[in-house]
Amino acid sequence: MNLTPKEIVEYLDKYVISQHNAKKTIALALRTRYRRMQLSPELQDDIMPKNILMIGSTGVGKTEISRRLAKMMKVPFIKVEASKYTEVGFVGRDVESMIRDLVVASIAIVKAEKEEQNREKIENYVLNKIVEKLLPPLPLGASESKKDDYQRLLSVMEARVLSGEMDDKIIQLEVQKIHVEFNDTNLPPEMAKVQESFSKVFSQMNKEDNKKEVTVRDAKAILKNEASSKLLDTTNIHAEALRRAENGGIIFLDEIDKIAV
Repeated sequence: MNLTPKEIVEYLDKYVISQHNAKKTIALALRTRYRRMQLSPELQDDIMPKNILMIGSTGVGKTEISRRLAKMMKVPFIKVEASKYTEVGFVGRDVESMIRDLVVASIAIVKAEKEEQNREKIENYVLNKIVEKLLPPLPLGASESKKDDYQRLLSVMEARVLSGEMDDKIIQLEVQKIHVEFNDTNLPPEMAKVQESFSKVFSQMNKEDNKKEVTVRDAKAILKNEASSKLLDTTNIHAEALRRAENGGIIFLDEIDKIAV
């Protein structure tokens, strides 16, 4: 993102009416943040980013300006209500949960980008898996003519799968086991018991037979997730997501006036 403040304002003008001063201020702050990220780590520590306070009536575009900037920069954005962090009990939250939500949003953005970059590989993986289920394998020792016929049949089946003609066909698929971690140690005792119950439920689910009969249409979505987990480097995705959350993530703290006395 190497846009000038003027170009940033022009981008925001497409989505937010008026509010020129706010757009200009935000654009300058964004440009300063970008220039800071080009410096060495030692100099970055001496130039700390500042928070921005936006004041205005409901509907003037405060949230939309921030959301559009995050989308333009491809960085995570979350909106939280200040009043939620003053409540206690089951609905009470803390600042740590804010950062956790920001990182989760960042992981989703980076993962989507990596999936787009590897779209062809993922689509080929899904297609090959489905065709394997629909078309029996060629017997060992088959003649050359049989192999040629099989290749033609394989091409026809691939075309039918891609066109959606086979979407309603039922195939048996080995669904990956669900891996869900419940390890939040900051929960109150009542919620900790709920967490333990969920852990037992998912643990039992993983023991069950993971072969399921699904339609080809559903199999495409299931296999896409499987392909992503196998073909993408999760470690690199998480590292990049953390970097974006740390250096460019936006937390929009709304309704802060509600807790002012």
